[in-house]
Amino acid sequence: MWWEELSLFYKIKFVILAFVVCCVLFYMLSVLISAILHYIATKKSTSNKNKEIDENTIERHYVLAKEYAVNKEWKKAIWEYTVLIKAYPENITYLYARASAYTEIGDFERAIYDYMKITDIDAREVDAYLYMADIYNYAQQYEGTKQVLELALAVRPDNEEIKQAYNEVLNLLSEENILEKEPQANQKHIYSKRNKELQIKPKNKIGRKLDI
Repeated sequence: MWWEELSLFYKIKFVILAFVVCCVLFYMLSVLISAILHYIATKKSTSNKNKEIDENTIERHYVLAKEYAVNKEWKKAIWEYTVLIKAYPENITYLYARASAYTEIGDFERAIYDYMKITDIDAREVDAYLYMADIYNYAQQYEGTKQVLELALAVRPDNEEIKQAYNEVLNLLSEENILEKEPQANQKHIYSKRNKELQIKPKNKIGRKLDI
């Protein structure tokens, strides 16, 4: 065996060399582990700092959005709420607020889209259905109102406000020649994301107050 053939001098030399190599490897391994731990700690600290910065930024956008809404600067409020929704896409408070702002400027297509998204997030959000129903009533698209309220009744069958609104739209639909009573001139046609045609008449008023 090669080990037995070595002289005592070379055996000692080999042991010392092996010891040195082991020490170097151990040192390099400890340095690597230390570097990894430092990186993880630094990344976590940076992540927490960025999270804090993001939360502060979000708060500023929310304050600005409410200020713009109070001052009826709806387009600016919409921009701020859009920033918030990008950060928190399933926050229904922000979606309600933006939908309300869209309603105020007459952008009913986008308002309905936001309300529909709210019902996708939480199908039991009664107000979202009622606001959509108001928009369809505003457009005198009573079939659209009826369909929205039927969706609402499917998830909240015992809600009295929905029942009342549904009975009211059924009465409207049952009136004779109701379609002939709708003025056809000077109407702006828009389409919602779910292909519901809205015939918007600027002189009408939405009955329900849309608060932010």
